This record gives sequence, structure tokens and C-alpha cells, in this order.
Amino acid sequence: MGTKKFQLKKNKTLVIGTAATPTSADPDFGHSYLDSQLYTNMHDTMIKYKAVPYPWDERLAKMGVTIDDGHNFLPNLCESWSNSPDEKTISFKLRKGVKGHWGDELTTADTIYTINRGFEIKASIFFLFSSIAGLPSSKHCRVIDKYTFEFNIPNPTGVTLKLLCLPWIAHFDHLIAEKKASAKDAWALRWMTKNSCSWGPYRIKEWKAGKQVTLEASDDYWQGELKIEKVICKAIPERSTRVALLERGRIDIADLLLPQDIEYLWGKKGIKIMSTRSNGVYYLLMNCQMKPFDDIRVRRAMNYACPQQEIVSTVFHGLAEPMNSPCSPLQPGYTGEFWQYGYNPDMAARLLAEAGYPKGFEVELFFTDNSPAEEEVCVIIRKALKKIKVDVKLRKLSVASFNRILYKKKHLFASRLDFPAVRDPTYWGLWFKSHTFLNYQDLRDAELDNLLDEQASITDMNERMGISKKVQKRILDLAPMVFIAYPTTNIAMRTDIGGKYHVNPDCISYYWRDLEKA
Repeated sequence: MGTKKFQLKKNKTLVIGTAATPTSADPDFGHSYLDSQLYTNMHDTMIKYKAVPYPWDERLAKMGVTIDDGHNFLPNLCESWSNSPDEKTISFKLRKGVKGHWGDELTTADTIYTINRGFEIKASIFFLFSSIAGLPSSKHCRVIDKYTFEFNIPNPTGVTLKLLCLPWIAHFDHLIAEKKASAKDAWALRWMTKNSCSWGPYRIKEWKAGKQVTLEASDDYWQGELKIEKVICKAIPERSTRVALLERGRIDIADLLLPQDIEYLWGKKGIKIMSTRSNGVYYLLMNCQMKPFDDIRVRRAMNYACPQQEIVSTVFHGLAEPMNSPCSPLQPGYTGEFWQYGYNPDMAARLLAEAGYPKGFEVELFFTDNSPAEEEVCVIIRKALKKIKVDVKLRKLSVASFNRILYKKKHLFASRLDFPAVRDPTYWGLWFKSHTFLNYQDLRDAELDNLLDEQASITDMNERMGISKKVQKRILDLAPMVFIAYPTTNIAMRTDIGGKYHVNPDCISYYWRDLEKA
């Protein structure tokens, strides 16, 4: 790593107060909000979306808030690319002279190492490319020369460029990764958990699990000098403490706050609020292969018993929209025209009786300690379901424990704040395709699978959006989840934080490199 020495200048150091430290620095394994924020700022992507003024709030637009637009692509680590007419071959030309966290130059040797690693360990890159982009193996990535590589895609879906905008698709420095590997850890999995070796603006300097992660600006960053030289992500579990420290100027940014915290801080001297729409969705998963949720009538009953408006007003304080589709309004092809589950506990009770549960049932509802709004939502859900004789026991878990249960589909009923990181129906549709990793509710429906296969085979976006509407209708009919809300992303910061607040709505994150501090 470089030898840059930092003087602890207050105007060069950004201190972020958050609920916990990230779970992993390895983008192939970490999937929480905090992980996403880390990857967005540790890694530069091959290409990127065009940044545009925030379109839904004139106040934020005037403050200089920008957002990734989701469909216009610009070069980033690559200087150019070309697509064959049949979209089966995409060629990329890397920028020359891009230096990484350890001073090495980016070349196609790093590209092929990264692709091979992802496919070998069966992690994020493997899943995204094989399931969504139609790239069945790492052999379909071919090196042409030191700076040129290409993807040969047998079954193109038109999503590859969008995937290459994701911070999870990080290029690793193969020279460093191979040095950190061992006979028992050929892909440096252990080292990657708390270290960085890529080409983004910030690199990890120190990792104290449960306390703080410190990052520093990369030496000779290819996009130029960074105004913020050091970022400290400090774990402050209590929201009230984060709020108090922000008010006193002890931290610069406070995130993972409840809407009432945002409401309290709004208009406070020295503080500004960034509340932006995201691609995120909040819902309750029901495992469709386990009783009683294997019965569609029970799943529909749970939706009729959900007081959406009460949750949006009392928990989110209006900083959310009621969910009326399985995808967010930011997704291409989104429609709310098929929504059918207005609050109707009498209808819910009748459906339960028809399904053979006139006296209701008992169920555990799992939720994490990562999202402060979840517990409040779950308390309201417990109270509402009691009206239809469903006895809910709440069970709070750490993110790691929750994810272990979720990934193995061992849950029955679980709270989930999710962010489909690709604005494309081919991606979020995999949440509902039989036997896919992202189908945490374990829904299996042949009619829906056929629609999803048809959708994935169409590369023209307008045609794909037409199929997407049919997909949304079918999912609402099947009711594999309790549809709750589209929450905004809210952070509070000191007014001396300037520069541009640039939002990635798909990963619910923002870019430190665009900020500066007076």
C-alpha cells in the first residue's frame, strides 16, 4: 500500500455514525446496506450511469443532489466498449495507467482473475452473470490483449452493461490477491473480508469489527485528488446517540435513523436532511413451501390484514409510499394497476376460515437489528394480525444470523428491506423464479416461471416492460409476501458538508468522493 501520511485535519476527515460496522469487505459475500455503502466507495465500476439532477424534489435539485439515471451509460474503468448487433459479443477497452490501492496498474489479468474467482467460489459475480446476463461460465470472458477483453454471451438478456455498473462487480488486483492467498485459501477469502485491493477512491486502512472501519483516499487516484482524505465509519448502535452526536457536531453524517429522528432534526441549526427515493422495497416474506403459507388463501389473507396506511404514517411518517406492486416505481415497466389488497380484516378472516384456519395460527416473525424501522413495523403487524387470530411472536436477530436462515430458506415469516440493485425486470423477477437463490420466499409457479423466461429472452426494453406487467399481476395474485412500503433513504448531515450528494438509488448508497467539508 502507498506511504501517504495523513494529518488529522478536521476538514479532510468525514465521520459517519451508523448502526454497526459492515459484515464483509468482500463484495462477493456482503449484502447488507452497510456493505453496499462500503463497496460503492471502495470500488470503481467498469462503466457507470449518467448522473442527473434529482428529479422528484426541486429543493434537493437546487442543493446539488444528483442521482444515477439507470439507463444512460458512461465509460469509467474502461475507456470504451462496443456491442455486436446480435448483442452476443461485448468488447471493452481498459483505461491505461489506472493505479489501484497498492500502486499496481489495472490490466485484463485483473479482469480474468476477478471473473474466475467469482465463478469458482460461486458468489455474487457467478450468480449475477450466469443467472441474469446469460454468461454460463468464466470461459466466456476472453482476454484479447493487456487492455482489451470481451464477453461472449450465448443467450444475451441485455442486462450485462447494467451489471457492470454495480459496486459488487469489483475488479480485484490479482497481484495482491494472489500474494494474500494460501494453500487452504486459494482465493484469499479470509484476507478479503477486512481488506481492499481494487481501483476505487477509498481503501481500507483499519478494520475494528463492531467499533469502526477507517478508510483513506487512494494514492494517485485516477480521477484526481479527493477532497475527503479519510472516512471513519463509526458503529453507534443507539439511534438517540447518533442524533445527539450529530447535533453537537461530533459526527458529520448520521444514517439508519428512524423517520421520527429525521422529523426531529429537520430545520435544526447546522443540520441538513437528504431524503431521497430509492429502488428499495419493504415487505414480509412468507415461505410458500411451509404450512400455513403453502396455501394461497392464507397469503392473501395476510395482505388484507396488513394496515399499510397506518405503517406509512406512524412508522415512516410519510417518508414512504404504500407498496402496490412487487417492484419499485423506479423500475422500468412498473405499474400499480393490478393492486388488490386494501386493508380488509373481515376478508382476511374469511380467507383463513376457507383455508382451514378459523381459529388462526401461531407464527414467529424474524427481523434484523440492522434497520431501525423494522421492529416498529413488526409490532404493528403483530397487533393487526391478532384481529384475525394470528398470534405473532417477534424474534430479533443479527444480520449475519438472519441471513443464514434466509439463504437456506429455513424461515417461515420474515421482515425484509431489500434493494434490487439492477433497474431491470429481468433482475428483480428472479426474486420469484422457482429454485433461484434470490427467491427467499421459495415460491414455485410454472406460469410465472414461463413469463420470467419469456421476459429474460427479450433484449428490447419496451417489449420486456410489456411482459413485466404480466409478471407483476401474476405475483400479486400469488401473494408470496406481505406488500408494505417503498421507503425513502434518509440521512442527516452537518451543513458544512458540501460538494455533491450523489445517490445510487439501486444500492441505497451515496458517493463520498463527491463530498467536501468546509
